[in-house]
Parts: sequence; structure tokens; C-alpha cells
Amino acid sequence: MKFADLGPVRTPTPNGDHIAFDCPKCGGAHVIGVRVGPNGWTESGEFPATTSFEPSIRVLGQCEWQGFVTNGEIRTV
Repeated sequence: MKFADLGPVRTPTPNGDHIAFDCPKCGGAHVIGVRVGPNGWTESGEFPATTSFEPSIRVLGQCEWQGFVTNGEIRTV
């Protein structure tokens, strides 16, 4: 699955960018958010086509999805 297909939106904040996207497990029933920058995820690549985040992303308290965004692809673990 392509990260770009999940409707990612970048919102700049004073503490780093916030990136929200539809949950790949639930088909958009809820949104996943990550904070990129100090004390958050590391981002590389061109947004959204080749975006990568480190470390993995884990949703707690909803669907429990865990996976990676690597080179613009979603990989569930």
C-alpha cells in the first residue's frame, strides 16, 4: 500500500511537523498522527511519494496497528 494513498497531511508546528494520515488497517476509520522533529519520528524522502519514518509506528488504544512507512510504502508487522 502506498503512503500517498492514505491522504497524508503535513501541518507545521513550533515543535516540528505533525503528519496525519488514514489508518492502513481500518481504511480511514480513524487517523494516525506522528510528530516529526525533536523527540519525535525521523523523516526522510520526498513527502509523500518516498517518505520514510523511523522508528515504526504503533497505534495504541484503537486498532493496535503497527508498521513502517518506508520509501513511500506501508508495511504492517
